[in-house]
Order: sequence, then C-alpha cells, then structure tokens
Amino acid sequence: MNDAAGLDDDNSLGRRMREFRKSRGWSLRSVADRAGLSIGLISLIERGRSSPSIRSLRLLAGALEVPMEWFFQDRWASTKTTHSQVLRSGQRRSLRLAGQGISIQIASPPKTEKLQMFVVELEPGGGSGGEMDQHQGEEAGLVMSGEIEFWLGHDHLLLSEGDSFQFSARTPHRYHNPGVVPARVLWVITPPFYSYLLGKKDRQRESRRKAGA
Repeated sequence: MNDAAGLDDDNSLGRRMREFRKSRGWSLRSVADRAGLSIGLISLIERGRSSPSIRSLRLLAGALEVPMEWFFQDRWASTKTTHSQVLRSGQRRSLRLAGQGISIQIASPPKTEKLQMFVVELEPGGGSGGEMDQHQGEEAGLVMSGEIEFWLGHDHLLLSEGDSFQFSARTPHRYHNPGVVPARVLWVITPPFYSYLLGKKDRQRESRRKAGA
C-alpha cells in the first residue's frame, strides 16, 4: 500500500474517532484523562497527523467505550456471509496504522468466542510502537515470511520465517520488523482481545501501572 493510501487510513481513523467523541459530548480532556494519554497526542490522531501505537489504540478503545475492532474497516456488512464458522479472505476487517508501519486483518469469523486470529503485516521498521504493552490473555503466532524482533519482559528475541511463539500477554511486550522486506505473521489471541470491551477495572489497572512506572 502506498504512502497516500496510508495517510487516508490515518485520516479516516482520526475522523471517525473525532465524530464519535463529539457525538457522545466528550471533550478531548475527558477522553485523555480516561485513556491516560496526552491531549496533544489524541488531537494529532484525530487530525490524521499521528498513528496510534497498538497500546494507545487499546487505551483509546477503553476511553471511548468501544472494542478495538471498532477501529477496523467493516467488510462484513457489504459481503454476504455463507457460514458463521467460515470467513472468506475478501471479508476480513482491516486496520492499517501507516505511521507505525503495521496492518492487521481479523481472520476469525464474526462469532468468535474463545480466541481470535489475525494476519499481521509489518513494513520494514514497522511494529507495535515504542512502549511495552501488557494485558489479559495469551498470544501465539507463526512467522509466515520475513522476520520480527520481540521484547518479552527481559528477553530480546529474533524470529524468522517458520518460527513460532506463545506467551502470556501479561508479560510486557513489544515487537517490530528489523528487516528490509515486509514480515507477515499469523497471530492468535485468547480471549478475543479485539472484541473485548475494556472496562473500568482495566482502566484503573492501566492508571496504577502508569503511576508506578
């Protein structure tokens, strides 16, 4: 995808966020306070001037009281689903964070209960963002092409095509593509994290973690 298309993705995400926030009558400050992020960062995201990291997107979802999959482009509504347990490749909901160099496609059918699959594509240098993240659940995956660099707690790992991983998502983690070609990863999260609505207790946990950092 070219840079212009990536800019359109960031603008679209920011515009939807701004319209949704205003429809609820929430100020930038109130959303910033709930998310534990700066007003300046949220303003930049809403204006399409900055791409949120995966962690920031998760915190924004909690502040806006929506699941993370709300940010994804919806292809289900325009494509007839032939089976509730099958998702065709053209039906995947997608999200591209151009500034982070990462694209995510939800590969699980809509009625997901126990786990959720994704196809994650990382441009050279692209990744989850500079901050370590942690949340409930467990993550696993298979590197289908390219390579990814992982930080898991105190461990620093390099994975190449054919390598797989699995870890508790409560372990602080981040990742990026250190190579010169795109990386493609089949990713699995349980419980279905992107369908999960971040609640008050989760936001309080994030606030305590930030205060103790």
